[in-house]
Amino acid sequence: MVTFGNEAAFAKSVFLKSANFKSDTFYKNANFFNATFGNSCNFSNACFNKQANFSYAVFQNKANFSFSTLSDSTHLIFLNAHLPDSIDFSNITNLQNEIDLSVTYFKDTSRYDSLTDKYNKGKWHYINLYKSDISKFHIDYYHFHLLLEDGLGNNLPIDESKSVYESLLKNFKDRGQMDSYEMLDIEYQKFKDSSYKKWRSKVMEWWWNFGYNKDKVFMHAFWFLIWFTFFTFIMLPFLNTHVYPVEAIAKKEVTSKPFKHFGMRLWYSFVYTSVIFFLFTLKVENFKFDSKPKIILGTIYIVIIYSIGIVCIAYMANFVLQK
Repeated sequence: MVTFGNEAAFAKSVFLKSANFKSDTFYKNANFFNATFGNSCNFSNACFNKQANFSYAVFQNKANFSFSTLSDSTHLIFLNAHLPDSIDFSNITNLQNEIDLSVTYFKDTSRYDSLTDKYNKGKWHYINLYKSDISKFHIDYYHFHLLLEDGLGNNLPIDESKSVYESLLKNFKDRGQMDSYEMLDIEYQKFKDSSYKKWRSKVMEWWWNFGYNKDKVFMHAFWFLIWFTFFTFIMLPFLNTHVYPVEAIAKKEVTSKPFKHFGMRLWYSFVYTSVIFFLFTLKVENFKFDSKPKIILGTIYIVIIYSIGIVCIAYMANFVLQK
């Protein structure tokens, strides 16, 4: 524990392995401009009373500012700093002024892909914001991802993790950072699903990317129609005669041999499937209920087409109405 009564001058200093400033007190400015921190640096429980300048500093693996105490006039500056793999800002007391990490250096070739102008997957800076005023942090979710720990290396409980997610979502929304909001919200939706409900996230992501790609529903509807048309093509005479007759097709001659009059058979299969897929109601009186297994399976098949069609129509209508 060291007390710096005057300015702490560490500009351009090189800390080869680690730098330990744990529980130190900086009464005046702390100048770490262009300093290089080797493996890690530890400022946990430190007290910063004035400006702490980390501009152009180079961090390697980890930087720990957890449980720091700040004054009303404290400013932590990270202009063009090379941030580490993980940075811990959890449990900071009296955070009055913004910590702007949007001005740090993001062109590190070990993380950055110049072709996509984004960080490579998994190369983000993991940031811990637990029990700090998240509204005071300016970050994005292209370069940063949440580290859900308590500042002592323990994973957060589910409810505490949700609180962190929701606070950062509010931060992004209030700042108008809607791309970051979308990325974090998708991650949050997946996080909320317990292990036995992971299927829900996978379905929602595939179906419409949690509502962020609503137009995907039209493509799904198209492919459902194609697949159902294929199966209907095989079973059309049976379905139209013994399960659910469609009057417009019942008047036409549809051969029971799938590949005789192929074009006509395919067209009527598409029409038959479309009529059921886009119906709002199935006419119960049209069903030819029977206890024979083939007819039961045919009835189930018709109900599946109808049910999926209703779901697709509902989502497509929602998309149109919100335009």
